[in-house]
Amino acid sequence: MNHSPKDVLIHQAEIGPAENFIYFVGDPGTRQMAIVDPAWDVPQIRQTAAKLGYEIQAIWLTHGHHDHTNGVAELLESHPVPVYISRHEAPKFRPDVAGIKELEDGDNLQIGNMAFQVIHTPGHSPGGQCFLYGSQLIAGDTVFIDGCGRCDLPDSDVKAMYNSIHHRVMKLPDETIIYPGHNYGPKPSDTLANQKQSNRFMLATTEERFIKERLG
Repeated sequence: MNHSPKDVLIHQAEIGPAENFIYFVGDPGTRQMAIVDPAWDVPQIRQTAAKLGYEIQAIWLTHGHHDHTNGVAELLESHPVPVYISRHEAPKFRPDVAGIKELEDGDNLQIGNMAFQVIHTPGHSPGGQCFLYGSQLIAGDTVFIDGCGRCDLPDSDVKAMYNSIHHRVMKLPDETIIYPGHNYGPKPSDTLANQKQSNRFMLATTEERFIKERLG
């Protein structure tokens, strides 16, 4: 499903048993693209990229959990491209592949002639990160539509998640469109303005309320 403005391709595909959203992010001018969080069905990912008419130039990882990375090695067999992950990600979550490059908060990720900003959003995992281009935010498992990523997993940090959502994501302009890492909500994407009204984790305005809401 395409939601993006004309100057950028953001193609969203639900793939796999965990309702993952894999993203095909491209520069229409150069027809170059990155695959965000390749997992589950690499032949389908290759076919979708070919159908869109773009050349895969990079793999971007919002974080290192297996359900977002289990297709990396297979995709690299046909497309030996750089793989970008946060330098803060726990070693046990990093794919064991060549070509890993580390990202820091505030870095720019180039694809074609476009640059996405890297926003470090730990909480679900130490190396959680979002990718921002204009008003388009690929949010991984930081924010879902009417939800957010789990914080009861090994290396999760619920206080860090509160900070990531309330002091990073929610500080973006209200017209920002959130593209989540899973299809867990009532719609596949939404504006930040709408989410501020309906997402219970954004409505939990204090750290104490957020922790109670997230961990019960």
